Amino acid sequence: MTQYYRFIPLVLYSGILFYLSHQPQLPHLELGFEWQDKIIHCGAYTLYGLCINFALYHHPRRHILTIIIGFLFGISDEIHQYFIPYRSAEILDWLADCIGILLSLWLWNKTHYFWHRRKNNHK
Repeated sequence: MTQYYRFIPLVLYSGILFYLSHQPQLPHLELGFEWQDKIIHCGAYTLYGLCINFALYHHPRRHILTIIIGFLFGISDEIHQYFIPYRSAEILDWLADCIGILLSLWLWNKTHYFWHRRKNNHK
């Protein structure tokens, strides 16, 4: 039985990312170092990857689908920004998105491993 509620965070977060990409200008968050926008991209797509993992939790090919969906959404996001005034499409932004997706898989697996190890130790 498919658990459709698992797709709610993914759909909502996809909409948020699309909305933010459609804005001609975003509030500038100053972290005080060069390439801070790449860190923000990486963080945003780490969360996106976690949403994909949650949505596809019971799928046997969850990891590869997370990579495919995340990488494709990231590139479509950059292409979308190309057509928005005052925005640009950058390959380095997409690479930061991809790193975020891969980081989400690592975080998911580490969290899942420790959660189940802890859970099994209490039995």
